[in-house]
Amino acid sequence: MIGFTLTASLGSATLNRFRSVLVFLVAVAGSAALLGACSVVNPPALTVGSYSLSRDDFLAEMTKITQSGVLSGQDQAGAASSPGSTMPASFSTANTATVLNVHAQSQIAKQVLAQKGISVTGEDTNRFLQKTAQDLAAQGQQVTAAQLEQELASLDPLQRENVDSQIALSALGRALVSDAEVQQRAQADYDANQEKLSQTCLSFIHASAGAPPSAQSASAPAQPTEADYAAAQAKMQAAKVKIDGGAAFADVAKTDSDDQQTAAKGGAVGCLTASQMQQLPPAIADIVTQLAVNGVSDPTRLERDGYYLFSVTRRGIPAFSEVQQNLEGNARTTLEQERAKQAITDAAKSVAVTVDPLFGRWDANQVQVVAPAGAQQPSTSLPGLGAGGAPGEPTAPSGVPSGPSAP
Repeated sequence: MIGFTLTASLGSATLNRFRSVLVFLVAVAGSAALLGACSVVNPPALTVGSYSLSRDDFLAEMTKITQSGVLSGQDQAGAASSPGSTMPASFSTANTATVLNVHAQSQIAKQVLAQKGISVTGEDTNRFLQKTAQDLAAQGQQVTAAQLEQELASLDPLQRENVDSQIALSALGRALVSDAEVQQRAQADYDANQEKLSQTCLSFIHASAGAPPSAQSASAPAQPTEADYAAAQAKMQAAKVKIDGGAAFADVAKTDSDDQQTAAKGGAVGCLTASQMQQLPPAIADIVTQLAVNGVSDPTRLERDGYYLFSVTRRGIPAFSEVQQNLEGNARTTLEQERAKQAITDAAKSVAVTVDPLFGRWDANQVQVVAPAGAQQPSTSLPGLGAGGAPGEPTAPSGVPSGPSAP
């Protein structure tokens, strides 16, 4: 199984912009094939095919990363070191494994791209940034691809290598998936998930209790009084009389609703799937579920809000053409992940890989560097750089497993 490279564990606020979107979390972990030409005095910490990272260079990198605060936990605080030395006496094995995993993933991805004759283009970078911006927007973070591109320049070298590796994996997945396969997967997903795709299309008219939301202070919204609620209820009762008398729900919403955003669309909220319906407040979900298509609810009170009239404009399974774009987007992401992951897995098994035992071992099945075994995740002591004895149990960086990652 594939473990996770856990870019999120690299802890800087800037990189956190990217962590939700590293869609190809193929933890191609630190790999190394011990080279006969390497010095015994300075053995390699990691080798991946012809790539070699010496122990001295790796420890110098870990020191720089520690001093920059990119990694969290024991390393960031620093352990006792030799007099006059700026290098910590020890590093958390979780952190050393994380850094080796980043280097190994990058090197294996480069080798796979070279073997398949695939080049990473500016279009691949833009595509990755656009997808990143979309994923962040889904989490409520509004940021543009152009802003993310600017942030790339401020990333720590290790972070940038990790992001570049994810872009390379995105390019790999793109090259291995055809449009026809995407269309076939989307159609298959549509056919297999009819119940989940069923939608309830909802509209509402809103009467605010007290001042409309747009007129309230965001820091101190007004607490409605019972008189406010009574006025809102009366307004919704009058609106329902108009609708019962033959007025179109959409027309009444445009003139009577206090919710300006939906009023402009005739009260239309959009179409909700079954899982989205479950996220509605239970009282509203019950009312909407029981409404017939084109039926209108009685005025419904929501505390600290006001009164609503609800109407279901459509209920059922949408036509494939209505959801095709979303289904194909999801299908493409899934297929690209699967193909890139398989390509990396196959390559990792055929590349000569070793890791300095001081920092862990290479697990071909998990496709990652596994930190040295220990009941309490021991630190990686650096011989000759500080007083003997490992420090107390380190705190692993957020999201970093002490052993093989979950698949």
